[in-house]
Amino acid sequence: RRIHLFHRYCHVHNKNIDEVAFMSKLSRGMQMEVALHSHEKHLRSVPIFHGAPTDFYERMCLELKTEFYAPNEIVFREGDYGDSMYLLAKGLLLLRYSGSDQALVLYEGRLFGDIAVMGLSNSKRSGTITTVTRCDLRRIMKEDLDRLLSYYPEIRNLIRVEALWNVV
Repeated sequence: RRIHLFHRYCHVHNKNIDEVAFMSKLSRGMQMEVALHSHEKHLRSVPIFHGAPTDFYERMCLELKTEFYAPNEIVFREGDYGDSMYLLAKGLLLLRYSGSDQALVLYEGRLFGDIAVMGLSNSKRSGTITTVTRCDLRRIMKEDLDRLLSYYPEIRNLIRVEALWNVV
């Protein structure tokens, strides 16, 4: 409840905070509470994470960073180095591939950037992601994801299978 009130206060009073600096000043227990409040429901919306152990959600929540985008912003371009994977928490995105007139719409609860971080495209982005609406994303850096998934090889395999499916 107190975390919710703090977030509401920041939103109402337009108090932008540096998430990393803010979290670094909290005790480990408070860091966990804030991270779970901010990220857990979004992680649980991802189908491949259903049934994951509680400690996976806790560890993953501690690694995620929040990013906000306005409509019509490019999150990344095809060919960029893929240093992170994302979760679309709120909003709509378009995925475009060069040489194609078609675009795929990505909805809330969708992972993206998984192809590059799983090493399936020589660590390069396979498409361009553009926001359609205001978007609330969660981002995890490749090194943090690799470290986390070393404890959960079954989840690594699920992400890899999902990424392979997205390549096809």
